[in-house]
Amino acid sequence: MTIEEKRRELFEAVFAKEANLDMSDCFPGEYQADFVRHYWYAFNSALDAVEIELPAGFWPGEASGPCVELQDVIESIESTGLGLKVKP
Repeated sequence: MTIEEKRRELFEAVFAKEANLDMSDCFPGEYQADFVRHYWYAFNSALDAVEIELPAGFWPGEASGPCVELQDVIESIESTGLGLKVKP
């Protein structure tokens, strides 16, 4: 599944549930109603705006010195307050 497909799946699941709409008549990637297209644009813009600051350190193989531990990266992502989770 591509990122676009995953975003669309999430958008349609949430939007259809909240707005009580049947999304089955939509062609993949196309929404008939202007307001749905606007919501889709806003949904994607919000996801595109996510920026995560990783802890200081070096990545293995890039330079000598301490490496960033995986757990530190996971904690940085989950501490954003955006509800992001890291799959194990």
